[in-house]
Amino acid sequence: MHAENHEIVSLAALFPSNCIIYEMSATDRDGVIKELVEKLVEADSVKKSARKKLIEDLVEREKQGSTGVGGGAAVPHTAVKDLGALLGVIGRSSGGANFNCITGERVHVFFLVLYAPEMQTERRMALGRLIELSRSTNMIKFARAAGNVKDIVDLLKEMDGEA
Repeated sequence: MHAENHEIVSLAALFPSNCIIYEMSATDRDGVIKELVEKLVEADSVKKSARKKLIEDLVEREKQGSTGVGGGAAVPHTAVKDLGALLGVIGRSSGGANFNCITGERVHVFFLVLYAPEMQTERRMALGRLIELSRSTNMIKFARAAGNVKDIVDLLKEMDGEA
């Protein structure tokens, strides 16, 4: 983050406990995306009618270039019309999933972020923060070692405190 960015994206607010998948079952990119989107539908964060297009948009975005950021993390993201706020879901995979990362490594923690097309500043802040924390802290290591959803929520709150 740059010094002029006074607003810090709250990870605990972006990823509420009902939008955290403690153990994902998917093992490939498309399956991961479907599972993450299903969690948003289940949490009533997105409408069931938007599910198919959202999955298609996310898969298309990944075909342009993997959102794997290294260190076992990926930040899939896309714009969604008429979204009032950033939406997010975390998926944790102890065995890892093949997310077509340029490094070839398996991804263990997924941070799906949705934003309205006009929310470019918020998008940059959220994605930048997630990438920075994934690369420069032990967040991914601790997320992988989490014993349950509450441990992940506590980790997000701790990361928010480091802002």
